[in-house]
Amino acid sequence: MLSLLLGAIGGGLILYGLWGHSAAIGSALLAAIGGGLILYGLWDYTAAIGSVLWASIGGAVLLLASIGAILLLYNLWGHMGAIRTMLLGSIGGGLLLYTLWDYTAAIGSVLWASIGGAVLLLASIGLSLSLCTLWIHMGAIRTVLLAAIGGGLLLYTLWDYTAAIGSVLWASIWGAVLLLASIGAALSLCTLWIPYLYADLKAFLTLLSSSLRSRWRLSRRPPLTLLRRFLYHAGRRPQHPMLLYRDQLFTYRDMDLWSNRAARSFALQLGCNGGGCVAVFLPNVPVYVCTWLALAKLGCAMACINCNLKGRALLHAIRAAGPAAVLSCNELHVAIEEVLPALQQDGVRVFYLDPTSPTPGVPALQPHIESCSDDPVPDRYRTGTTGSSKAVYIYTSGTTGLPKAAVITEMKVLLVASLAQMCGLRGDDVVLTTLPLYHSAGLLIGVGGCIEVGATCVLRSKFSASQFWADCRKYNVTVIQYVGELLRYLCNTPKSPSDRDHNVRLAIGNGLRGNVWTEFLQRFGPIEISEFYGATEGNAGFINYTGKVGAVGRANVFLKVFSSFELIQYDVEQDEPVRNQDGFCIRVRPGETGLLVIRITRNTPFHGYAGDKSRTEKKILRDVFDKGDSYFNSGDLLMMDRERFLYFQDRVGDTFRWKGENVATTEVEAALSMVDFIQEVNVYGVAVPGEQQRGAENPPKWLNLELLTQNRSPLGFITTKTGLRRHQDG
Repeated sequence: MLSLLLGAIGGGLILYGLWGHSAAIGSALLAAIGGGLILYGLWDYTAAIGSVLWASIGGAVLLLASIGAILLLYNLWGHMGAIRTMLLGSIGGGLLLYTLWDYTAAIGSVLWASIGGAVLLLASIGLSLSLCTLWIHMGAIRTVLLAAIGGGLLLYTLWDYTAAIGSVLWASIWGAVLLLASIGAALSLCTLWIPYLYADLKAFLTLLSSSLRSRWRLSRRPPLTLLRRFLYHAGRRPQHPMLLYRDQLFTYRDMDLWSNRAARSFALQLGCNGGGCVAVFLPNVPVYVCTWLALAKLGCAMACINCNLKGRALLHAIRAAGPAAVLSCNELHVAIEEVLPALQQDGVRVFYLDPTSPTPGVPALQPHIESCSDDPVPDRYRTGTTGSSKAVYIYTSGTTGLPKAAVITEMKVLLVASLAQMCGLRGDDVVLTTLPLYHSAGLLIGVGGCIEVGATCVLRSKFSASQFWADCRKYNVTVIQYVGELLRYLCNTPKSPSDRDHNVRLAIGNGLRGNVWTEFLQRFGPIEISEFYGATEGNAGFINYTGKVGAVGRANVFLKVFSSFELIQYDVEQDEPVRNQDGFCIRVRPGETGLLVIRITRNTPFHGYAGDKSRTEKKILRDVFDKGDSYFNSGDLLMMDRERFLYFQDRVGDTFRWKGENVATTEVEAALSMVDFIQEVNVYGVAVPGEQQRGAENPPKWLNLELLTQNRSPLGFITTKTGLRRHQDG
């Protein structure tokens, strides 16, 4: 390689001596750089496992140094006389002889040199690809590129010798073209060994762009929150439909004006003057979205209360967020009246967003809202808003206990809302969501995703399998939202000739099993499935951007740089991670099931639960792989195959999945224990024949599962004063 380098320099200097033109220096430098790059690519193969980022920095430095050297040599030597030219020619000849090359080859055929250069190029690429297959590491791409660039530059110098009298600019242009071609060829060849390279790189760049854009938006003053995005669309496309509900149509301007009036009413009646929290206890209705926008305009966080809660569970959920007031409606007055005395004792006021109120002591707020001005709400209410400000509280059962209020910041709202766009949502789409707005999927991905891109959202009060495709045709829906059970319900409906009579092109959701995935596509047509994984309170997630049936995502090597996650061994019996003799957790191998844990860093923070530090701490695993590190415990068991695809396996703890909800067994126990004739209660999830959802496994051996599941109940047992009895549906 040293001979090759010296020979290249010598040949270039002889050219300078023969033609006496300063551009020969450019030729010599190209040859020298080419030989040097080949030498580096073939010799320093250990760089194949180096950092891609480091290689990029090194490449930039090398490029700048090369340009600088060319300009410097050109200035120093460009005006030298014939004596200097002869001297350089002599030095060149001496160097060429030193390499023990046959000097007659110096005046040999240009064609022969071209063939030799081409062989050298192919050999360098081949050897680098061999190294790539040995290490299977992205660093090998650096070796491929360096060797390919080096061979190309040397070939260019030996073959196109006429360029020795050309301009440096012309050589630079051709060098840039050759560089791009070499990079393209190298990446194409690498996909033979790394088939998902392009998909991984594209997904990484998409996520990086979204993250950087969100951080930039929130770094502005005032910050460009999701509310600002809504106001942008309301000003740019005021008549564009934002929300369709039954036979009602609400444009972006309609929603803006209504939320302005509501915000002014809330400021006067609820005392919302920037900051604080208000609980929203509403079903899926347009006023829910308007209320969210109104509270955002006041810089006030919204606690999304499950509209199915009653009694102690409802009171617990409201108290967890510590709101100043509760906004509800006449439809839920029975549940409100049950907890109203306790709320009044806590100093929490309750209002109905209706024209009248059936409950004494609960004012109807709609008349006051309609009397308020619809002028824009002043920015002074949001002067303290930053990326870390609390925007929403969304409740999750997690793996233990009663619902917990997960803290959703303004930054996370932006990131989750942009998920739909990363999955392929466009501004001209119409999105059908039947998911509850008190969940992050319905509110942030469904409605929030539409706000982010300026699309239209079709809202239904609840899911109906029999009306689903009729709604898609009625509203010209192009994108649907799902959880796994919903698509299974659609597959269970009677087949119809109109099954494929729709314009749906994309389905976004999670929890879709492989067999349902395949059946759904075969029956309802070529709809793109964009499956994702993520916990409401989690600090990272996955997107199945390759369309691999059954997978929730992929362990992208690029993404792990920004979001470090691992699958670790978990003892289901002991309900804790397995640790080695040094006290650290143990990674599972491909094909093995492990607990998903995600490292808590500045880029992937975990904000925990409102007003519950103990439960926040329980979700954090410490000293996982090193002393002092901390990871978010997802509570989910996943498996990664040898192609690095991830598959959901099960949940841990005392929670089971039923009809799209995470149901904590302690919630069910608490509800059943309030019945007078029940003496003792123990509840846990069991496998149900004909159903795909289940909760905790390994129930006591003495329990008669066959007896308990005869009427398809997901619950365990109830002990009464008269003995063991089966739980009846409902």
